[in-house]
Amino acid sequence: MKNVFLSDLEEGMIVGKDLLTSTGILIIPAGIVITRPIIKHLLALGVESVCIDENAVPDTAELREKEQFRKFNKKYVYAKDKLNNTFGGVINKKIDKTEIEKIIDESWNMLGEDYNTYNMLGMLYSMHSYSDTTYMHCMNVGMIASIIGKWLGWDSSEIKILNACGMFHDIGKMQIPKEILDKPGKLTHNEYEIMKSHTVKGYHLIKDFGLDRRIVNCTLLHHERCNGSGYPFGLKGDKIDEYSKIVAIADVYEAMTANRVYRGPVCPFDVVAQFENNGFDLYETKYLLVFLQNIVDSYLHSKVKLNNGEKAEIILINRQRGSKPVVMTTSGRPVDLSKEPGLKIEQVYD
Repeated sequence: MKNVFLSDLEEGMIVGKDLLTSTGILIIPAGIVITRPIIKHLLALGVESVCIDENAVPDTAELREKEQFRKFNKKYVYAKDKLNNTFGGVINKKIDKTEIEKIIDESWNMLGEDYNTYNMLGMLYSMHSYSDTTYMHCMNVGMIASIIGKWLGWDSSEIKILNACGMFHDIGKMQIPKEILDKPGKLTHNEYEIMKSHTVKGYHLIKDFGLDRRIVNCTLLHHERCNGSGYPFGLKGDKIDEYSKIVAIADVYEAMTANRVYRGPVCPFDVVAQFENNGFDLYETKYLLVFLQNIVDSYLHSKVKLNNGEKAEIILINRQRGSKPVVMTTSGRPVDLSKEPGLKIEQVYD
């Protein structure tokens, strides 16, 4: 690692350490490749130097053109088809513990222990182009839960279980009538009660396969909420296991940012705003804080559209209000969204 003065900064260099303002606001996270627009932003902010990783190998190719993405895409398609078959085998009792653990291992191997969490999120978001089925949602939740575990500093054995918890959390939905599961309008009270039963159904589906107890518990408890408002039991925080608490966050984020039959994907910054406004009563604070900090960091320097029609780039993350970063419009106007009550990010398109 070495500090490089801004006058010596070159495109293709890789940031070695998070660059923060004096008040702790993130400017650039470690691992980002320096580009000309980034240098321009750093000049405007009066940054004097940046810590550069001399040993990192620069790669400025677009994500979809990278060999890493091509390999991920191939493994992803294989894994989602395999998980679909696994769910069918569980329901029909035509599968055993060994076969279930094999798909868990294959999914974990697809991630790999040394994956970059921000690259993984980028590739995972690209998978939303596939139709959103229950087993695909489960696979995505498993990967997002794994990423949260990595952000928390959990060890690989714990993260592997987190991944498996996410993969099987919604298996009970395979026993919910399709006309309810895919209903484009609002569910009736009776329909909602049937939908809620997927937690208990999922528990009964996998409880006798001899799987890790944390995986089984997660099928039952991932809709419980820390204030006791969840289901099926209305448990409060200290009664909900830690794995179910993390999967609950990953589940809501993935579901809201994905395509649904009754709506298009919700803008990630609207989801973050909902977590900020209501989430700390519902979810474990120590997990939600880490999730929100890192998820907004993953969008730094993304291209966005504001609700007034302007296009912009995210140039600073607001640590107090992650859903309201500082953006630079295409006209060169910096806008602090936290100081513009009526203005917000409507779409992330990069």
